[in-house]
Amino acid sequence: MSKNDDDAFHRAMRGVEPLEQETERVGGAPKRKKKLRLPPAERRIPRFEVRRYDDQLEGLVESAHPRQLRTLHRDAQQTKRPLPRIDLHGLTAEVAQEVILSALRRAREEGQRIVLIIHGRGLHSESGPILKERLTDWLIGAPAAHWVRAFRTAPPEMGGAGATLVRLERRKRQPGR
Repeated sequence: MSKNDDDAFHRAMRGVEPLEQETERVGGAPKRKKKLRLPPAERRIPRFEVRRYDDQLEGLVESAHPRQLRTLHRDAQQTKRPLPRIDLHGLTAEVAQEVILSALRRAREEGQRIVLIIHGRGLHSESGPILKERLTDWLIGAPAAHWVRAFRTAPPEMGGAGATLVRLERRKRQPGR
């Protein structure tokens, strides 16, 4: 290395502080850094494929198998547990959103996989089906998007276009439970 190279290096390194060095561990497994677990609202929001046709609606998280959407009606009708129902009739949009988020969180914590949201068709509302139209945004936005796998308009015997079935993610098992 020439004198010019040495001077250039020292000028470039002026003000740089040395990093603290880790002591080397002898034996055993290498030291692993803990993964930073972000709260659901700060994780990347899952993306959904949403389709609307006539008065029907369906949505599926991109990472889910299409079977989860196709079998949603059948699974809801065959479930052995009572199906949780969230009835939004008479609620404002702001209150309805809070009710939905709270109920979905609770259903998932209780191990429920399918929830029925009854929002109505908006036929008796002067401003139309506000809850029905906003429901999609609430399901595919944070924090609900972290819990929802699929959703679709309920079959006629469960409310048809005035209700939506929602399939939830499996709850992650906690150590020691």
